[in-house]
Amino acid sequence: MGYLDNRLRGQVVERTAEIAALREQWEATLAEALTLQQSTELMMEVAKSWT
Repeated sequence: MGYLDNRLRGQVVERTAEIAALREQWEATLAEALTLQQSTELMMEVAKSWT
């Protein structure tokens, strides 16, 4: 089971093919995401550029 949420409503997903598609997209997103340390360093770097 999966749950999709947006500004208008939430949607429960139960079909196997849809769950597989959600998992695939989630894994692709995780592969691109920065680590917590990298995110923190990037935010600090950006914040310095604003001052």
